Amino acid sequence: MLLGAVWPLVREMGYRCLIAYTRIDDPGTDLWDAGFRVVPRPIGWHTRSRAGDVARVLWAIRDAGGRR
Repeated sequence: MLLGAVWPLVREMGYRCLIAYTRIDDPGTDLWDAGFRVVPRPIGWHTRSRAGDVARVLWAIRDAGGRR
């Protein structure tokens, strides 16, 4: 909910993308409802965190202008 509320503010500041991570066992429905989508894992990107070795999912929300 907080990230969904922050997105319009940071977009006005000129940001084109906002990312977040969730644990693999978190469904992420709150991020999905806020407009975030799961980002496919880039090559060489590790999903394990340093604290506790827990797998993570990368989420992002982008400006309608697309990637640059």
